[in-house]
Amino acid sequence: IPDGVKSIGESAFSGCSSLTSITIPSSVKSIEAKAFAYCNSLKSVTLPKDITTISKEMFLQCKALANVDIPEGVTSIEKDAFWYCNSLVSIDIPAGVTTIGDGAFYKCNKLKNIVIPTGVDTIMDKTFYACNALDCITLPENLKVIKNSAFENCVNLKSIEIPESVTIIGNYAFKGCSRLQNITIPESVSYIGVA
Repeated sequence: IPDGVKSIGESAFSGCSSLTSITIPSSVKSIEAKAFAYCNSLKSVTLPKDITTISKEMFLQCKALANVDIPEGVTSIEKDAFWYCNSLVSIDIPAGVTTIGDGAFYKCNKLKNIVIPTGVDTIMDKTFYACNALDCITLPENLKVIKNSAFENCVNLKSIEIPESVTIIGNYAFKGCSRLQNITIPESVSYIGVA
């Protein structure tokens, strides 16, 4: 992508099945939804430092994606951003992120551990659904809500400490977490959904 480009439009590279890596110049300030969706051979991406959003379905089903550095200025990771990126082993979420959308890391089967920044107060529906390798997750101290199926079918998750700020745990939040041995539910929780 040539320097000087300011925006990458919706579905711009969607379905480019032979694309293996991409470097996006610093001139780019926004990348719209599905920009790299279904790029099945895409292994690495260098994102520009000035973007603030990982848009909806940006890397949807990029099954080879193993390396992506999220810039420090990003504040939002939108719905299904990394949906079924099943080669993604780890990802650093910047401290400034306050929103992680529904299904953002849905079926990221090799994602082993993740730290949620302190600005995030809600784990949305199916955010980490069926992240089969996930064995360690650090939840932020000011987290208030864990929504429906947030960690459903995370079969390797062995323990989780829920912060004392949490008031709601949604339906099926930990359903199918067959290796879960230790969970601490604080007194602040007023509602736990169906299992």
